Amino acid sequence: MKTKVLICLLSIFCMLGAKQPQITAVPQGPWMTGPLLTPGATVLPFPHINIETYANVVVNTGQYKDNWDVLKNTNKFFANSVQTNLQFGLTSWLDIEVSPQVYYNYSNHAASWAFGDLPVTVDVQIYNPPSSSHFPAIKLILKESFPTGKYRKLNPNKNGTEVGGSGSYTTSLGLALGKVIHFREDHYLSLRLAGSYNFPAPVRLIGFNAYGGSATTNMNFVPSQSAQFGLGIEYTLSQNWVFAIDFAGNWARRSNYSASPGTGFITEPQTFTPIPGSGGTAIGFLTETPAVLVQQQVLGPSLQYSMAPAIEYNWSEHLGIIAGSWFTFAGKNAVQFYSGVVAFNYYH
Repeated sequence: MKTKVLICLLSIFCMLGAKQPQITAVPQGPWMTGPLLTPGATVLPFPHINIETYANVVVNTGQYKDNWDVLKNTNKFFANSVQTNLQFGLTSWLDIEVSPQVYYNYSNHAASWAFGDLPVTVDVQIYNPPSSSHFPAIKLILKESFPTGKYRKLNPNKNGTEVGGSGSYTTSLGLALGKVIHFREDHYLSLRLAGSYNFPAPVRLIGFNAYGGSATTNMNFVPSQSAQFGLGIEYTLSQNWVFAIDFAGNWARRSNYSASPGTGFITEPQTFTPIPGSGGTAIGFLTETPAVLVQQQVLGPSLQYSMAPAIEYNWSEHLGIIAGSWFTFAGKNAVQFYSGVVAFNYYH
C-alpha cells in the first residue's frame, strides 16, 4: 500500500515539474483611425458605416514666393472648422462618402461663419489581396465637389472671412494603394500611397471674391487644374496607441480668366487660409480649398509641401481619436500655414 502511495506522489510531482505548454495570443488585427491626410486603399463594405468628425484650427502665416522664400503676413488669418465625413458601404467593392463642413474665420478684427463646399466621394475597390500577399490593395477614388460655399460678392470690410468655397464644380480622379505589415504581437506598420488630379469647372466672378477682385469685377474665371500626392505611415506602439505621419505635395497649373471691359481684378492675392478637407477617412488630401486656390490661381504654377504628424488612441476597433498638426515646410507661389487637428472616428 505504501509503495502504491509513493508511486502516486512521485507521478504527481513529475507532472507538476513538467514544462507546461505556452499559450500564444492570436493577433486581433491593428486598431487604427487612419492618418490625417492620406486616404486608405480599401472600401468600406456593406452594411458598415464610418463617421469621423474633425475639429481644425488653421493659421495662415505667409506666402511662399516664386523663389521659395517666404513673405510673412502682416495680419494672420485664423480658420476654425468642423467637418464630418459620413461614409456608407454599398457593396463589398463600393462605398460613398459625404463631407459637410462649416468654418468660423477670423482676421484683423473681422469674423464670419461660412458653410463650405460639399465633397461627395465614391470609392471603387480594384484589388484587395489576402493579408498574406505581398501586393498592396488598390482603390479608385472618384469625387465631385459641389460649390455650396460662398465665394463672390464679398464685403471688403470682412477681410475675406466670408469665404467658404471655390465657386467651382470640381471633379477629382484619384488612386490609393495600401499595405499593412505585421511584425510581432501588437506591432503593425501601415503604408498608404495616393495621388489625385482635379478638374475644376469655370467660375463666374462678381465683385470682391475668393480670388481677389474689386467692386467692379465681372468675369469668367477658369481655376487651375491641380494634382496632389501623399504618403501616409502608421505604426502601432501597442493595441491602443498608434503613431501616424503624412507627407503631402500639391501642384497647380496657371489659371486663365477673361474680364469684361471696365472691370478690375486684384493681382495681389487675398490671404485666405487653407481649410482641411475630406479624403476617405482623412482630411485635406483630396480636397481643393479656397486658400490654396487663391494662391494658385493668381500667381500661376505653384508647389506646396507639407507634413502632418499625429498620435492616435483607439479604445477598440470601432472607436478612436487622433490628434496632431498639419503644416507646410516648403513651397512656391503657395500659402504657408500651420494647424492643429483632432478627430473622433466611429466604425460600425
